Amino acid sequence: MVKWCSVLAVSLLLLLGTNAFATNVLVNPGFESGALAPWFNSNDFCGGCTWSVTSTDANSGTYSAFVSGNRLLEQDFAPIPVSMISEVSLWLKMPDTGIAAVYFLYGDSTTAENIVTVGNSWTYFDMTSYLQSGETLAGFGVYGCTGCPGNSLTFADDFVVNSGAVPEPGSLILMGTGLLGLAGAARRRYF
Repeated sequence: MVKWCSVLAVSLLLLLGTNAFATNVLVNPGFESGALAPWFNSNDFCGGCTWSVTSTDANSGTYSAFVSGNRLLEQDFAPIPVSMISEVSLWLKMPDTGIAAVYFLYGDSTTAENIVTVGNSWTYFDMTSYLQSGETLAGFGVYGCTGCPGNSLTFADDFVVNSGAVPEPGSLILMGTGLLGLAGAARRRYF
């Protein structure tokens, strides 16, 4: 009976817990350390503006990062094959009149930027589909607002780069069905 329950529990975990295998590779993804590091200011298109950490506005937790102008906030990490990444996302907030660019750095030193439009409230962006297949991702970031009036602020929070062996749902269902079949056979054999 104990074996049967164990097999059933493992089957359910595999069927329901696909994200249990994924890990956010980013350090300090929501700035909850109260500091920017290991994030850093890069490509400056605003003449010296810098990203900083604030507790005045956050999507979740206490802190977020902000900038007044168009500068890249970036974090680099050991290259990860895009095929092993299950999610790349972030939350942004800025005036309605501006646009931001989400930034990818690939292992071969090429980069890609994808324009997003952001409103006055926190907006979630899942950027996973924008990854270039066959590449390795080595950095992730976002540019502050382009075209925003005056001293408008861009806020960024809750960055995610989930990586790990995440089986496809069909594989999980097949594995779970097989485990349930084994559990049924074991139950008949021992009872």
